[in-house]
Amino acid sequence: MHWLDSRMRVPESSRVVNSTPFPRRRDGFSVVDTCALVQCQLGRVGCEGKEHCDRSEPSSLLGNGPEYHLAVGLGQKTSEAQGSISLVLVSDAGPGLATRELDIYRFFRKPPRVVLARRGASFPIDRRIVVQPEIIHLPVIGLEDKRLSNKFLAGISVIGYLLHAVRLAVRLRRRKFNIQLVDAHVVLPQGLFGLILARLCRVPLVIEATGTDVNQEMRKNAALRAICRLVLARANAIIAPTRSLQRGLRVFGNTESVYLPNSVDTISIFPTSTPPKDNSILFVGRMTENKRPLLLLRSFEKVSARIADATLTMCGDGPLMEAVQKRILQKQLDGKVRVISHATPRGVIELLSQAEIFVLPSESEGMSFALLEAMASGKTIVASSNESHREVFQDKHGALLFQLDDEQDLAEQIISALTNRHLRSESSHFARELCVREFSNSEVGPRREKIYLEAIQSYRR
Repeated sequence: MHWLDSRMRVPESSRVVNSTPFPRRRDGFSVVDTCALVQCQLGRVGCEGKEHCDRSEPSSLLGNGPEYHLAVGLGQKTSEAQGSISLVLVSDAGPGLATRELDIYRFFRKPPRVVLARRGASFPIDRRIVVQPEIIHLPVIGLEDKRLSNKFLAGISVIGYLLHAVRLAVRLRRRKFNIQLVDAHVVLPQGLFGLILARLCRVPLVIEATGTDVNQEMRKNAALRAICRLVLARANAIIAPTRSLQRGLRVFGNTESVYLPNSVDTISIFPTSTPPKDNSILFVGRMTENKRPLLLLRSFEKVSARIADATLTMCGDGPLMEAVQKRILQKQLDGKVRVISHATPRGVIELLSQAEIFVLPSESEGMSFALLEAMASGKTIVASSNESHREVFQDKHGALLFQLDDEQDLAEQIISALTNRHLRSESSHFARELCVREFSNSEVGPRREKIYLEAIQSYRR
């Protein structure tokens, strides 16, 4: 039984329209419908549109007023009665990626209560998930920019960020909000934030390595490597989304990580009957050196010379955005290459439905959500042969892999995919099957829940 009164009725006009079917109660309304409405009225989550309700901004978990106390009281009863987990998720992912990270909680056997601690602005959250946003109003400054001024600002931002961990722990304790676990995505600085918060709240810490932290920060910077080792040594559980990341963690002395891949909702993301645009190529990812957007542009120049009507859509933002736009103008590709700096998760799915092939030329990856969504959408995949991609596509049936940093090989693989209908059909079929079998939320969600429960139980002992 959900914590809401099962006799509560929801007006037809206020019900949430979901693309995924949910079990319905005898009175004709689903648990999701009633839960979403009351969460929305309490201001517990953001709304996706005016057709659902008048609240458009999420309120802070730790705000004042009767709404907060009612929400906490109800939530605590739920956790005790149902045995669901109360946790703090520490993640600075952008709105699109954060939405994907949160979606896994819908597939727990007992849906958890989540406090989302993140830097940046608020964003609409799926009302099917019980999430309380705790926004930290500090900029997220990456280390991709090698300028000293940027690193100085990043250092100042991180110091303020870590101080906020202490502040959040005090506020949680004052409000008697009993969390059971802290889950930090990325080892540094989110893992260090999570470590401080977990120790002050006396709960276990779960850390998820994402790829950039292990493959870049820990390998290239001795100071960051030492801090990362300290954080990892004090974590109660460490999640690695790929086997290659597990091996990378072993190099730095960690042998206890658990393999748990990223996943997507393969029920709501599926191949559409609408035919894609002919000879259309899609890239989704950050405009960083690691993602190799300029390599893709150089390869596309070769593709365009062979296939005149080929088009490329690049979706993402980052420090190389200016260089990408400059090259497009220099090579007079502005009529063939479209750049979209930001897209919602639904927007990305729409872009996938319009594309014939999906390209990911990254030097290294953890486990790309964009790649998994392309697989779930039944797209033909062209990807670099980095460790992560070789691991995902072991039999090479689900993707066309090109030699790392070889723009000529990338161009040839794209041309092969665009000109061979049978190859596209076979590759997309295998990619979809693989995603459903190994990278679906319904399969991975209960496994993540088990990791949380084991961490909580072992910490109590």
